[in-house]
Amino acid sequence: MLRNYFRIALRRFRRQPLYAVLNVAGLAIGMAVCLLIGLYLYGELRVDRFHEKSERIVQVGIETDFFGRGLNTSYPLAGVLEQNVPSVQRAVHTRPRTARTIRNPASDLEKSQRVLTASSGFFEMFTFPALHGDLSGALTQTDGLVLTASSAQTFFGRTNAVGRSLAVDLADSTRTLTVRAVVQDPPEASTIEFDAVAPIRLTERESWSDGWGMFMFQTYALLNEPDVGHSALTDQIQRAVDEHSDREFEYFSADLTSVYLSPLHQSDGFRGQARYLYIFGAVALF
Repeated sequence: MLRNYFRIALRRFRRQPLYAVLNVAGLAIGMAVCLLIGLYLYGELRVDRFHEKSERIVQVGIETDFFGRGLNTSYPLAGVLEQNVPSVQRAVHTRPRTARTIRNPASDLEKSQRVLTASSGFFEMFTFPALHGDLSGALTQTDGLVLTASSAQTFFGRTNAVGRSLAVDLADSTRTLTVRAVVQDPPEASTIEFDAVAPIRLTERESWSDGWGMFMFQTYALLNEPDVGHSALTDQIQRAVDEHSDREFEYFSADLTSVYLSPLHQSDGFRGQARYLYIFGAVALF
């Protein structure tokens, strides 16, 4: 049967070569386009899913009359979540990565790097595997620093830079920090990007402790169970915050894996567009 089909196809190809070439080329192009669209959709849908605890991580946002609905929150929020919300096992806050000058005192090599500041539980919540050093206490000491493999290679010519020192420009001062660990570079599927991570306490200000109106941080919560409903979680968050703040803000939560394709505004990094998934998906189908 297949041999007959092959003979018929070969016969038609000989009779109408141009028509046959156009058909084959059209089929090949169509299959290639579908493959590329499939790879694009796969890449967009797997963003932030590489974290081992991704199903239990939510990002907490705030809604105000002036700013609308967004993911920039205040500094005290993480502490209130961890201590007063039953569904939350751990909460961390980060300050958006910014370009900071880092210098190796031994060689005077100076580079601009993306430095993220984060609270001590950052590497317990998010999966950025350590290549060298110990992540468990890397951000608990105010002189600690975590580098990516690429940054370690840039400054020291090798990935194992544990114990080495770097001078880091932290806005109003320059601090000499010790590399406590080196991690793999964040994958392309990560919305959290950095070249180095420093303890957020290094840039801590006294006014932050009760600065409920200062929206400069991203707040993440690790839930005890992955199936906690957002409505119930939001109620718990709202009650806890209302007990500690007289600001009338409304809070909400969003799954970490859904933030990338959501319309929520965030100052740190590019976000995907869900409508493109529908458009390209429809093109691939038809």
